[in-house]
Amino acid sequence: MKIMEETPTARKVLLENHENLLQVAEYCHHNYLQSGDGCVKALEETKNFTTQSLASVAYQISSLASSVLSLLDAQTNQLRRMESSINLIGQVRRLQDRRGLKGPLYRLLETTIPRCFVGSVGSSGPGLKGVTLGDS
Repeated sequence: MKIMEETPTARKVLLENHENLLQVAEYCHHNYLQSGDGCVKALEETKNFTTQSLASVAYQISSLASSVLSLLDAQTNQLRRMESSINLIGQVRRLQDRRGLKGPLYRLLETTIPRCFVGSVGSSGPGLKGVTLGDS
């Protein structure tokens, strides 16, 4: 997933910005101590740096939150698709058990279930292990 690839990079950027903020704080502190009578100018400069830094941090947090939200939405959609497929498998199985469903209708229903969710007992691929739609 894309967010899993972006997470280390985003973390690195946040750590770099943390270091930058520490340097800005040190600069502002040093600038204030050196300013003497011009402390108003030093305070204005510190205020401007603080405003820019907070805006930058807020943007980064917002970007990361959006990425996490996108990931959660994608996982929710995937779970819904899986739930739907599982429900369909259950309905087909119940129909088969109740009516002894065989032949063309059963094959039609069998083809509507995505293969990625159906596997055999020894299957090594993704899907529901132990679920088969063949004659039992």
